[in-house]
Parts: sequence; C-alpha cells; structure tokens
Amino acid sequence: MFGLNRRNRFEEAVAEEMAYMLGLHGDPAAAAEGAAERARRPNIAASRVKVLREASARLRARVKG
Repeated sequence: MFGLNRRNRFEEAVAEEMAYMLGLHGDPAAAAEGAAERARRPNIAASRVKVLREASARLRARVKG
C-alpha cells in the first residue's frame, strides 16, 4: 500500500519521458537510443537514470512488438 504512490509517480515519469523522446526523435528506435544515451550521462541523478532506462526498454519493446 505504501509503494502505490511511488509506483504511480514512476509510471508517470516513464510515460512522460517516452512522450518527450518520441516527440524529439519521432521514430521509437531513435527515441529508445536517445533515452539510453541520456541515461549514460554522468550528471543525471540515479532516480532519473532508472526512469530513462525503463523508458528506453519500453520504447525498444514497442519497436520489436
């Protein structure tokens, strides 16, 4: 019960990042690569890296499926 709000915020952040990357790159494959590249930057906070990696994984799944 306690993790529900945290999970909802995470899901919202991932959806927002996916929409941003798709708007920026257009193609889901390029958007996934853009999110992965951004996650590798040294100045990104660890919590944001999790969001970026999840967004990248979901975008890659969208390309494959």
